[in-house]
Amino acid sequence: NDYLEKLFMKLDTTCDGFVDWNEFCTHLLLLYRENDYLCVKSEKPFVEEPKIRHITHNRQEQTSKILAVQGPLRYLTVSKEGAICVWYPSLTVDKHYVIADQADDQ
Repeated sequence: NDYLEKLFMKLDTTCDGFVDWNEFCTHLLLLYRENDYLCVKSEKPFVEEPKIRHITHNRQEQTSKILAVQGPLRYLTVSKEGAICVWYPSLTVDKHYVIADQADDQ
């Protein structure tokens, strides 16, 4: 009985003593959205454990952005100096690009 009273108080957002269809649907939507967020959050972003090692492609550049791209899954890192790396899910480098300044090209 105490559980039902607490549930009713959660559902009755207008505090009018009634629970209408809109309040009920809003409660269910928020409940399922929270459950979905918790399920997605618990999934591991990597397929396997990363290997800690020195990466020669990085050149100690500061990474400013990391993106996960689907189909097939790849990770992209972009540094402030203009280096772009494409990584496999196993955290090995697929491709490495360096965007040079106009002054450096001459």
